[in-house]
Amino acid sequence: MRNLMCDAVPDCIITGYEPLVEAIQLPDTGDRHVVAAAVKSDAQAIVTFNMRDFPNESIGQYHLEAIHPDDFFVNQIDLDPIAAVHVIRELAEDLRAPPRKPADIVAGLEAQGLVVTAARLRALPIPVKDPGSKRYDEAVQVSGSMFLTALIFVLFAVSFGALRAAFDHGQG
Repeated sequence: MRNLMCDAVPDCIITGYEPLVEAIQLPDTGDRHVVAAAVKSDAQAIVTFNMRDFPNESIGQYHLEAIHPDDFFVNQIDLDPIAAVHVIRELAEDLRAPPRKPADIVAGLEAQGLVVTAARLRALPIPVKDPGSKRYDEAVQVSGSMFLTALIFVLFAVSFGALRAAFDHGQG
């Protein structure tokens, strides 16, 4: 999964944030490195299911905001619903063992807590693609790749969180 992230976003590995960690105040000191890396990379937001440990009152001073993944993806879908449908279709086509349908991808998002995202995706009409439109293909490819990259990051975070929870509880 890390290789997929690095391939999709070559500069996704943040270094040099370590000196900032000690100065950051958060409810969970174990999350300070996340804010430090966000500050170092000039991020605008931290997309996290863990809203409680990233209160906007604490991270706002760094010009950051915490955004729940459901809100983040709904915003992305609203910006370009055609690209969102395209990404879900591509994900379904790429997953072959076992084979998946777009509805399976949406159900998986819902099961991971992206309930509003799933509902928004289910409500989208299926666009008719104009095979002669190179501009359409290029636009969907650019915005779709951004949506896909964000989706990969969130799914990675969810997977990592589940693995970490299993190890923390002696199951891994």
